Amino acid sequence: MISLLQLNRKEHHSLLINTLLIFLFLLTLNSNSNAQEKLYCHTCGSVITGKYLRVDNYNYHPEHFICSVCGKQIIGDYYKDNGKYYHKECEVKTKGLYCAYCNKILVGEYFVYENKKYHESCYENYILPKCSICNAPLKGVFNIDIYGNKYHKEHSAELNKCECCGRLICQALTGGGIKYPDGRNICNLCRRDAVFDQYQFKELLSIVSSRLVSFGIIVDMKRISILGVDKKFLTNKFKGAGELGQGYCDSQTRTQYENDKLVSNSTSHIIYVLNGVSKISVEATIAHELMHAWMLENTNGDHPDNIREGSSNYVSYLFLNSINDPAKNDQMKIIEKNSDPVYGGGFRYIFEKFDGKPVAEFLKYLKN
Repeated sequence: MISLLQLNRKEHHSLLINTLLIFLFLLTLNSNSNAQEKLYCHTCGSVITGKYLRVDNYNYHPEHFICSVCGKQIIGDYYKDNGKYYHKECEVKTKGLYCAYCNKILVGEYFVYENKKYHESCYENYILPKCSICNAPLKGVFNIDIYGNKYHKEHSAELNKCECCGRLICQALTGGGIKYPDGRNICNLCRRDAVFDQYQFKELLSIVSSRLVSFGIIVDMKRISILGVDKKFLTNKFKGAGELGQGYCDSQTRTQYENDKLVSNSTSHIIYVLNGVSKISVEATIAHELMHAWMLENTNGDHPDNIREGSSNYVSYLFLNSINDPAKNDQMKIIEKNSDPVYGGGFRYIFEKFDGKPVAEFLKYLKN
């Protein structure tokens, strides 16, 4: 039989083993628990002890949460872009988020104009083009005249247009203007040297014709006369003559026969020019009408309208380009930008064909 002492020893040994197993289990469990609780820095990979930061499910030593631009610790607010973190000022510096006008930081939405960034208020008040008439910012669609003046579309319906230069008549653009008795609206820019005197018209005819002679465009001035008239006279006298513009060349051919035989054939020309317009406009019109007289006397006269009017505008352009008068630039723009298919389109056709070539070649083209 097993003695009581032997039994006690056996039970004691079993209890000791069980206790040891329980201790080892608890030690292992505690070890696993400690392993799960360890935090590792996302930057350096080391175990974190003490304070730490948690950003986007990652843990960091506070000193290891650093700016991707300057490499210094980020404290407080930060920006994130493509998985990288930045100081506020470094983000601004990296992306150039400064207003190109006031040089202050751009926050939120901003405007980009000509590859530069602006606050909305800076863009509208200082960068956005301003209306040449009311000086308010030009948002959306706006008009630009041939002189480069930009203005709101509604001003075209509100203001009269000068019938000499085409500008909208207002204080800002033209210093105002007046309405002539014949119904024409003329701006004060064009009225500064407006021509009314008949003697001055004759003087200008002489000046222009002499200049055309230097180009080889010769018209017998004994057959030419000139008269400054208002719009009512011009339109009433030449009803059905089409677009009269600023003038009209009225050519009359007289033939004399004796015994049914032609003994003489002569043509005279009266150039009618609108009065009350600028001197440079009168000169350009005279050059245009003199070319009509030249074509009638030197060609078969069977040119299409766009060639006839385009050629006359081309000669007017040549005259303007040859004189030393600052006012010529605006008048040349009027010819260049004319949208009429006959006057403007015809001019551009002739200009492209003969610009830079001898005038004699141009005249030969018309004769043939």
